[in-house]
Amino acid sequence: MSGIIQAVFMNLRSFGANVIAATGGTETTVGNYKIHTFTSSGTFTVTNAPSGATVEVMVVAGGGGGGGTESDAAGGGGAGGVIFNSAFSVSATAYTVTIGGGGGGGSGEVTGTQGSTSVFDSITSTGGGGGGKQNAAGGSGGSGGGSGCTITTRSSGTSGQGRAGGVPLTSDGNSAGGGGGGAAEQGIDGGGSGTSGGDGGDGLSLSINGTATYYGGGGGGGPSNNSGVASGVGGLGGGGGGNTANSNGVAGTANTGGGGSAAARNSGGGSRNGGGGGSGIVIVRYLTKSVTVETFTSSTSWTAPSGVTSVAALIVAGGGGGGGDNQNRCGGGGAGGLIYNPNISVSPGTSYTVTIGSGGAQNTAGNSSVFGSTTATGGGEGGAGNEVGGSGGSGGGGTSDGNRIGGAGTSNQGNAGGQGFDSQSISGSGGGSRFAGKGGKGATDLSGGDGLQIAISGTNTYYAGGGGGGKDSTQAWSGGQGGGGAGTNYPPGDLTGGAGTANSGGGGGGSTDGTGGAGGSGIVIISY
Repeated sequence: MSGIIQAVFMNLRSFGANVIAATGGTETTVGNYKIHTFTSSGTFTVTNAPSGATVEVMVVAGGGGGGGTESDAAGGGGAGGVIFNSAFSVSATAYTVTIGGGGGGGSGEVTGTQGSTSVFDSITSTGGGGGGKQNAAGGSGGSGGGSGCTITTRSSGTSGQGRAGGVPLTSDGNSAGGGGGGAAEQGIDGGGSGTSGGDGGDGLSLSINGTATYYGGGGGGGPSNNSGVASGVGGLGGGGGGNTANSNGVAGTANTGGGGSAAARNSGGGSRNGGGGGSGIVIVRYLTKSVTVETFTSSTSWTAPSGVTSVAALIVAGGGGGGGDNQNRCGGGGAGGLIYNPNISVSPGTSYTVTIGSGGAQNTAGNSSVFGSTTATGGGEGGAGNEVGGSGGSGGGGTSDGNRIGGAGTSNQGNAGGQGFDSQSISGSGGGSRFAGKGGKGATDLSGGDGLQIAISGTNTYYAGGGGGGKDSTQAWSGGQGGGGAGTNYPPGDLTGGAGTANSGGGGGGSTDGTGGAGGSGIVIISY
């Protein structure tokens, strides 16, 4: 059993009188978890809870409404705040649950309304800020609303719940509106004359319902007043967006906390309304019995015990190595592919192959990890010389020489790497399992794309973050959350990029006139 760490993870103690019993909301069972989903206000009533009992809780507030317009660009609505507590203490009592409604979209030339708070007992998540009308800042909230044209003041999100809203590129009245902030990403800034609005910031991916799901996406900002194009795209997690020219905004998706998109200007006159924010949600889950967790950090085989017919499995491949070259700013390595499946069928007594992919050396892709018939693809290598980033589970970032693009990610495993940009000595960062890598013209942040949080081990943990890119700067760019290695800066140059963390699948950091960092090895974790 080399390379295996085995533990019994017990939310509670065992069976009968020693497990949580509770009612409320829509009740479902996924694997060993009981899940209570509240899409309207109610009560979570615990009828039995042994000493020290805890539950996981996610609380999402209502999203803000998008700004309306009669002429110039408005901002997208901010997402409702997203709070996740992995160990909320409970006892045998009733807990109040309040689901916040989405804020209304601005009617005509009016700023969108802030979303309403959602509550689980002592946890309160703040409603998303409304998108600003033309010449008005977006409202602060769980995530901030995007600002309308001419206003370059950024509205704030609430710490631990969301991000700030986007702003127009300039104070020119022809600029596009900023996108609403998301739970995990700041709203994208609007462009100049003739452009679509800024996209809404992406929300946070959580697996509390048994499947990785995004919550809290920002709404898209409105297009510039002379463009005849669409509003920005809504952020992942229910953000409204993409409404065509001369149309009302799109509402955020119900029970995601997504912000509504801004109205798109009617070139023929008359007003258009912003989209309403999506309502919030509260989800509570807990284990119904003892769970065995087995963690594999080196290759072996696993035999299904008697009585075990299904397992949850996390499979993370090795991260790609960062780009290394003695002349150029090289791309960060892409994260190893990440697959989480809460229900894989197994047969008692049958042996299953477990392969742990190693991380790639500089300029080399990571290796695949395998559990049974499921394979996660190794991360792509960072671009070096004049090369594009390598494709893989997540793609490596492109090098600065020749504006090379980042490599592609594998569907349902990761994201693309960022693009390099020659004239600014910018390389792309590696993609992560949650977000794509960063780069391109004007990039001010080359940190690696963040990985995903998975709680299969009993603690919410990030895996598969991309490596940071190399750049002419006094600042070294960090790796993405989930073990990504940091990129190096110049001066002084001739430095080695940071290595991806072992058993995280993190990509290695890209170098600046030096050696690329090695990717982190992969990991396989099963629970049953």
